[in-house]
Amino acid sequence: GLPRGALNTGVRFYSSANSGVRDVTNLILILLGVFAGVALMVALLQRFASPASPERMRQLQRWLVPLVGLMLVLSLVNYYVG
Repeated sequence: GLPRGALNTGVRFYSSANSGVRDVTNLILILLGVFAGVALMVALLQRFASPASPERMRQLQRWLVPLVGLMLVLSLVNYYVG
């Protein structure tokens, strides 16, 4: 079972002495995978993407700023209500 006073978060409590090493190894592998994915996307976008026109940037900015604001408001509602 869970230790007394622990919340049931779905995280297992390992009794193995090597669990900390395993957790750090998994974390490093995940971070390396994310870094490799981002580096691959940057390399592909620099090679194949065409620069956006000023008109297209204005269109994107007109939608992006309100959507980011809406996301922040919904995030606050989710934090305090959900």
